[in-house]
Amino acid sequence: MRKMHERFLLAFLALSLLAGSCAAPALAAPEGKVEASAPTEEKDLIAAAQAMRKAGLVQFNFKDMELVKFVRFMSELLQENIIVPPNISAKITIISPRPSSLSEARQIMLSTLQMYGFSLQDMGAYSIVRQGGVSPSTDVGRGRGGPGYGEETVTYIVPLDYVTVESVIPALQQAFAQTVVVLPVGNGRDVMLQGRATDVNKGVDLLRKMDTPSSARVSKTYSLKFGDAATVAAQLNAIAQTGGPLQGLSAVADPMSRKVVVVGDRGAISRATAIVKELDVDSKAGDFHVYKLRNIDATAASEQLSKVLAASAMLQPNQEGKYPATVVPDLTTNSLIFAATQRQYDALKKVLEEIDVQAKQVLIRGFIAEVNVTNLDRAGIDWSIVGGQIWDNIMLGGTGQLGEGSVPGQFMSWFSELSKKQELIERNGSTYSVTNYKPLALIYSTIEMLKKYDAVNVLSVPRLMCTDNRESSFQVGQVIPVLKGSTSDIANPGALQQNFDYKDTGLTLTVTPHIRSGNVVALDIKQTTEDVLTATGSVTPVTAKREVKTSVVVGDGETIILGGIVKETEKSLRRRVPGLSYIPLIGGLFQKVSREKEKIDFIIFLTPQIISDPVQMRQATRQAVGVPVSGDLVTVPLSSDRKLDLSPMETEVDRRFRELYQKSLKRR
Repeated sequence: MRKMHERFLLAFLALSLLAGSCAAPALAAPEGKVEASAPTEEKDLIAAAQAMRKAGLVQFNFKDMELVKFVRFMSELLQENIIVPPNISAKITIISPRPSSLSEARQIMLSTLQMYGFSLQDMGAYSIVRQGGVSPSTDVGRGRGGPGYGEETVTYIVPLDYVTVESVIPALQQAFAQTVVVLPVGNGRDVMLQGRATDVNKGVDLLRKMDTPSSARVSKTYSLKFGDAATVAAQLNAIAQTGGPLQGLSAVADPMSRKVVVVGDRGAISRATAIVKELDVDSKAGDFHVYKLRNIDATAASEQLSKVLAASAMLQPNQEGKYPATVVPDLTTNSLIFAATQRQYDALKKVLEEIDVQAKQVLIRGFIAEVNVTNLDRAGIDWSIVGGQIWDNIMLGGTGQLGEGSVPGQFMSWFSELSKKQELIERNGSTYSVTNYKPLALIYSTIEMLKKYDAVNVLSVPRLMCTDNRESSFQVGQVIPVLKGSTSDIANPGALQQNFDYKDTGLTLTVTPHIRSGNVVALDIKQTTEDVLTATGSVTPVTAKREVKTSVVVGDGETIILGGIVKETEKSLRRRVPGLSYIPLIGGLFQKVSREKEKIDFIIFLTPQIISDPVQMRQATRQAVGVPVSGDLVTVPLSSDRKLDLSPMETEVDRRFRELYQKSLKRR
């Protein structure tokens, strides 16, 4: 064995060197040496073929080798006489990473010739390379063993020993009329079969069963209307093997034409005819079937199966007694009703068992935060002046406002009491009380020194249970009317008829999960936050919209961050008293400055959790509402006021988020 491998290795090395020399351009060497090297190359080629034949293993390493040299190598390797006509030439390239047997090497040669547009015609003592594809005479075999199974076109001659050609050809033509050509050859004692190797092999098996020493053996072909050809043939062969009334009978089925060919004595054929008649009946009782679905929707399953049945009906030939299967959904019981044969129903049932499985679900834990940080800085003085005097029935007074503020009512009450003057007057023996007001003036100033930090943390923690490969959405907000148009009547222009559309506002989260292998979830995410900026009831409302739309891949239980949208605005307002505010040194007493800076951060955290069965569903639900489950310690009862429970990863995200928030305030 070791010597054989050594021979093969040496032969392969020689063949590799030879292939490399054959691939080199002939013009690279002097003219005299090209002719001298040709015999040497051919000699090495023959030596390599002989060594590989002794080893029993062949490995190709040809690149751009001439067809004549390739055929010469194969002729020596296979010990066959092969002729290449002068008008045929080509460059052959074959590289095989592993060794092949001699029989495989011959098949490689035939496939290579076919790929380059040639064929090998067997002429008996020799073969000829022909131009063109595979012809019926490419591979002609003879004997009673058959060519074997394959897809290539073969021609096979079967000699008959006991029966005549006239007695077997009708049965063969009926059984293989569409796939195999059957012709008598020779002196009437041989049958030639031509067609696909697999079909020819079946024909040889049938001939071998028909050609027996018993002259009483005959054949008969049955065309089935309702039954399955393969099933009927298998049942007949099973009965024949038990030694019963069909002993010695053989049956061969052709499923495409729905025919069964039987071979046996006349008595067995007669009894087989009666059995086939009993088997080939239209079973009305089994044409309607009901399949109860457990997980998938009946309507969706019916649509999918209807497409499959329609495609299958187009591929099947029109045959008598066979009608297309149909399926109708029953929505009340979530079942499918089939009108099909038992065989068709069995095939459809296998398909349903594969697709009627419980879909996995994904629990999406959302953590959506919107932080509005406002920095307000105000500094300045507002002035207000009030004064006047009253003479009998005459009042003279005035006010002055040198800012956005005015004199408070309490100060006005105090000023009134301060300027009031009570006098007692005696006239005609009577005393009178007279109220007068002093001519005073009130100067009021408001000093504002304000530095204010205002923050609003709007936090939403949605929980959304989604089905695999199906879109799910979560929305919290309001629906506002938007004016679409208004119409009026010419006779009454004042009567307007308005048409409104309705717009969704608020928080909307849309997720489509796709569970992949390895506990990985692909998420198609669309998150929208839309707030109304105008007053309620406005005909043309103005909204502020923030949207995140993306597709991500995340592991089971892992948290991802999306968004991080930052909006920052800054406003500055300065109020002055004309003239006085421009006086040096004291001008600052008559002006007011206001600065406002606003920053909005929008951040989204999502954590998917794969739910494979109802047990995990119950555990996830109980954890969300705070009910203790096995392995969990939940200290807050369901009925108490409590904060929303977060997973450990969400708790860490929340802690980190608040740290960043506090740092942002300190930096201000």
